[in-house]
Parts: sequence; structure tokens; C-alpha cells
Amino acid sequence: MSYCQHTSFFMIIILLFSNLFIDICLAELGQKTVGNWLEIASPEDPAVIEVGEFAVDQHNKDTNSSLTFERVVKGDTQIVGGMNWRLTIEVEDVKVVKTCEVLVFEQPWQNVTKLIDFKIVYRIAWTKTEWAMTHNHHVTYAMAILPLIISVLLGVSFAENGQKTVGNWLEIASPNDPMVIKVGKFAVEEHNKEKNATLKFEHVINGDTQIVGGMNWRLRIKIEDNKSIKNCEVLVYEQPWENVRKLVLFKIIE
Repeated sequence: MSYCQHTSFFMIIILLFSNLFIDICLAELGQKTVGNWLEIASPEDPAVIEVGEFAVDQHNKDTNSSLTFERVVKGDTQIVGGMNWRLTIEVEDVKVVKTCEVLVFEQPWQNVTKLIDFKIVYRIAWTKTEWAMTHNHHVTYAMAILPLIISVLLGVSFAENGQKTVGNWLEIASPNDPMVIKVGKFAVEEHNKEKNATLKFEHVINGDTQIVGGMNWRLRIKIEDNKSIKNCEVLVYEQPWENVRKLVLFKIIE
């Protein structure tokens, strides 16, 4: 046995005896710890992580699986003629992050480490890539329906003052709004697909919107057609919550 192995062995023994000594002290104060479960101080402790990684590796060997250890969420320990580690961990299973409960028994002085139980509880999240994609999708969706929600709220507010907005056309606040520009670009791209054209979007001049079981966008835009700048009127219908966006009208104004 090498010097490092001797050192590790004695450090483990010291740790266990320290725990037993603390147990005796606490027992004198009326608290029992031998046989009781004690919460681990930090799930990021290297010793805790090592136990979590062992549990996943052993489970993979036992079941011919390919789970990947992610992290320890929480856990506790129990002294019973050795050490029981009861951990809640996260693993990745075919790009899906799941939470698991594992139980590992350890007797370091006998060089014994056994996986007693490994239970997948439920899927708790996506991988980082999936989460980012889903998060971005939700943000895009929220930004898309935000003008509609605001318009509806304004409609209710104006209705209380005797003004009608649902079904009426309301001027857009700014032609430079990213959402307005996005609708304008969509109109040009959709027209190009339908007519096999090569028009280029320049900018939005002005426009208005109408709430009709969705959102109508009536915009006046500038386009480039063979180095010639032209004005166009476009009408786009949108239902963001149904992922619907349609080009209804595209007219070049001479």
C-alpha cells in the first residue's frame, strides 16, 4: 500500500472516529445520531460527489445503462457499522435530465462501497441546449402576444371611456419597433416565395393594427426592386398562440 493510500485510509478512519466522538458528545446532551439521518453540509463536497458518481457508474454496470452523472441535489448520511449515503442526484438520460434517489453503503476500512438502491423519480428538466431552445421559444412567444395583450387591455380601458378598439384600426406607436419590422420582413419574404420574386425589405413607413380574433397588421413599407425603391401596402394576419402568420395582401403602389 502506497503512502497516499495509507494517508487516505487513515483520514477516513479519523473521519469516522470523529463522527463517533461527536455522536457520544451529542448523546450526552440527549441527542442521538448513531442510526439517525444527518443532512450533508454541502452537496458540492468532493466526497459527496464521489459517492453520487459511484452510484451512477454502478447502476450503469448493473443495468447496462448509459446515464451521465450531473450533480448532487441534496442528501443525508447515517452511521450504521459503516456509512449509509442517501442522496438525491440529477442524471442525464438520452439528453433528458432526471432526478434520482440513491442509497450507497460504505465501509472505507474494509474497502467496501455498495449500491443498495437506485430509483429514478421523475424528469425534472431538459438538457442545457433543450432548455435554452425552449426558453427562447417561450420568450419569442411571449413577445409576440404581448402587443395583443396590451391592445386588449387598452381596448377594455377605452371601452370604459366609451371608445371601441376591438375591430377598430389603431396606429402603431413606432415603425421601428422590432415586432413591426419582423412583420414587414415576413410580408416581403412570403411574397417572394409566392411570386418567385427577389424584392428586398427596406423599412416600415407607418401602419396600424386591428384585433379580430387575432391581430391584423396593415403596414406601408419600402422595398427595393432591381435597385428601384418602391412603396407597398401589406396586410398580415397573426395568431401567435396558434403559431399562425399569413400574408393576406401585398400591393405595390406606383
